[in-house]
Amino acid sequence: MTDGDVILAKISPCMENGKIAIVHSLQNQIAFGSTEFHVFRCQEMVRSKYLFHHLNQEEFRRNAQQKMTGAVGQRRVPKKYLEEYEIPLPPLAEQERIVARIEELFSSLDKGIESLETARAQLKTYRQAVLKWAFEGRLTNENVKDGELPTGWKWVKLGELIKKIEAGKSFKCDERPPSVTETGVLKVSAVTWGVFDENESKTVNDPEKINSNYLVRVGDFLFSRANTLDLIGAVVRVHALSKKLLLSDKTLRLSFDTRLVKEDWVLQFLRCQIGRKQIQDNSSGNQESMRNIGQEGIRRINIPLPPTLEEQARVVAEIEARLSVCDQVEATITQSLAQAEALRQSFLKKAFEGKLVPQDPNDEPASALLARLRAEAGSPATAEAAPAVRRGRKKKS
Repeated sequence: MTDGDVILAKISPCMENGKIAIVHSLQNQIAFGSTEFHVFRCQEMVRSKYLFHHLNQEEFRRNAQQKMTGAVGQRRVPKKYLEEYEIPLPPLAEQERIVARIEELFSSLDKGIESLETARAQLKTYRQAVLKWAFEGRLTNENVKDGELPTGWKWVKLGELIKKIEAGKSFKCDERPPSVTETGVLKVSAVTWGVFDENESKTVNDPEKINSNYLVRVGDFLFSRANTLDLIGAVVRVHALSKKLLLSDKTLRLSFDTRLVKEDWVLQFLRCQIGRKQIQDNSSGNQESMRNIGQEGIRRINIPLPPTLEEQARVVAEIEARLSVCDQVEATITQSLAQAEALRQSFLKKAFEGKLVPQDPNDEPASALLARLRAEAGSPATAEAAPAVRRGRKKKS
């Protein structure tokens, strides 16, 4: 490949995720490309950026996805499909106006997206600040000294509050969620993202493997004992359940002495930076991609404890109230980001429908340019149009 080439990932899910780029700044202006790229080199009748933006359309990716061949997980867009795919080809001057207008609109859009992403990052920082204040006692107590807990609070080992830790079993299952008449086993992802997701489960295909002692119940406190360093120790409460599901060997159920501690107090603490650091420090494993924390490591975690359940409840209520506002703001940000992407696709759609910039009758038509290039190459004027892009494009004028 060389500077100016357009490269498109051919394999799933990279193609569907829009992995596409224009090659530039290569040392010596040349390089070898991966076999998992389709490489497009434009002839004089089409600008690389024009082609790049066309291939960035969701509509193109959807159509290409339907034409993919190969086994699941290894599906690729075939070269033949791209060779026969047609795109609208305006005059060169209009292509340049289209690209300039797209990039102008995208620049404004990107500034807005950057602001939204900054706001989302600030929300994440604020969430952790709320949790830090909560477990320092600052949300419900005045004049707390740095490095000290409020009067009556103390540090205790989590093992002093835990009544039981239960682990399920791991065995071969069908990699799909169970139906209402089947039994499933939890995947680690069922507890990873802060909310219990019963659809992140697989189906038991051997009834003899089902042990009712490991059935998940509404109200369970679940803890992920194995995951990446950033995700190990994820905790959730099971608030609703419509499937028959079992604990796995990587998903633990913790039961607490409710005379001493509220489960939501522990839940929020294990999500704060102080709790997360202890989980990580007590985990083991040589690879950062998969860490484990044993039951003794969980029991060694230190947690601050107010003297009464009522005070724990007040702090938890204050945490939830503040984080609820964060959730609402984050939902608005997520919606705005989705709207921004929809607007981006709308710009592209208009561009390639000829509705984004005005046409200029003084522009040399693409058909005239094509005829001139044929003549310069010594080809008959009636010959079939040569492809404007190598390795993948049949152009229509």
